[in-house]
Amino acid sequence: MEEQTAIKKTMVINEDSPYYGTEGGNNTEDSIYLLSLSDIINKSYGFPTAYWCESASRQAVPTNSEDASWWWVRSPGSDSDFTPYLNCVILYSEEGI
Repeated sequence: MEEQTAIKKTMVINEDSPYYGTEGGNNTEDSIYLLSLSDIINKSYGFPTAYWCESASRQAVPTNSEDASWWWVRSPGSDSDFTPYLNCVILYSEEGI
C-alpha cells in the first residue's frame, strides 16, 4: 500500500502532433502515462534534443531480455487512430501504425 501512495497523479497535456497537427485530445490526470514526442526531445529528461538521432537514453530494455524493444509515445500520428513509435533508440515513425 505504501508504494501505491507514492505514485502521484500528474496533469498530462496531450499536445497536437507536431508533424501533422492531429488533435492530441483532452488533457488528463493520470498516475502512469506514456511520454509525448515533446518529452523524448526534452534535455532535462536526459534525451537528445533531436528526434532523428540515436540515443542510449531512449532504449527500452525489458527486465527479462537483453534486447532493446520498440516503444510507443502518447502523441497522435498522421491520424487520431495512429501513434508514433520508436525502434529502440530513434524515432522510427512519426506517422504511426
